[in-house]
Amino acid sequence: MKDKALIFSGSGNPVFARKLSEMLKAPMGKQEVGKYPNDEIRVRILEEINNKTVIVVQTLASPIESNFFEFALLVDALRRSNPKTIIGVIPWLAYSLQDEQFLPGEAISAKLISQWLDCLRLNVIIIVDVHSNKVVSNFKTKTIIVPQIEIIKDIIQQRISMNTIFVAPDSGSDERTKTIANRFKIKMLTLNKIRDRYTGKIHYTEFHENVSGKDCFIFDDVIITGNTVIDSALLLKEHGAKSIVVYCTHALFAKDSIPRIKQSPIDELVVTDTLLISKNQQFNKLKIISAVPAVANSINYLLNK
Repeated sequence: MKDKALIFSGSGNPVFARKLSEMLKAPMGKQEVGKYPNDEIRVRILEEINNKTVIVVQTLASPIESNFFEFALLVDALRRSNPKTIIGVIPWLAYSLQDEQFLPGEAISAKLISQWLDCLRLNVIIIVDVHSNKVVSNFKTKTIIVPQIEIIKDIIQQRISMNTIFVAPDSGSDERTKTIANRFKIKMLTLNKIRDRYTGKIHYTEFHENVSGKDCFIFDDVIITGNTVIDSALLLKEHGAKSIVVYCTHALFAKDSIPRIKQSPIDELVVTDTLLISKNQQFNKLKIISAVPAVANSINYLLNK
């Protein structure tokens, strides 16, 4: 790294920040993060950062609003010490799934959070595998997206064969799956998912692709309830699929999702470390790979160009 940087971490995923520090050979900055008696967040920077590059890492996971505000306060405190550059790294961007008005009267939350992040006046924001291009288009701040393919390319290369078919579980995952399929020259299939916006129930229309005896790789950006990938796996198994591996970047794991995944026809679920996954959330079908190397590559590119 031509330009030495300091890394500061929010509470959302300090493990990710430490891994990034090790990979970049950039020290963790000294800081204090706590709360006043009235529960207001207090942050203080304990480093000399004048004219230095600083990297602030914060996953906007639960508690989302607290983590967002902590991130904003860290950035504000750093800015007051006159750094050369502030890079924000957001492994998981909360509210990014709400990128349009699905029902009358709804807020477009993804647009609002991008406006809030713009107010922090970061030099660059790096986000891992954002939900859609609509989210990116909302930002005025220079934004770099680390795509899923850059994180999973090595494991996919090791596993593909002539018997592999790539599957997009719905139209929203079609573009990402097409990108990966083109990279590896593997045939792909897009399932036609229909979701009732009022009940949340999903059903699929019939498809005519032959998946009998095939090893199916399903690609998506986030797993929350698991309904989409579980229903996709059931459908593929009904059509004779030999095995099913799901690749999802962000593992949010809503209540009751893990028992359902365990009992599903999914043979393996591959996720990344953009969110903290506790020991209690880990199970035999789950494999965790790191998004840190791909993020480090993006940062190195920025600092060395």
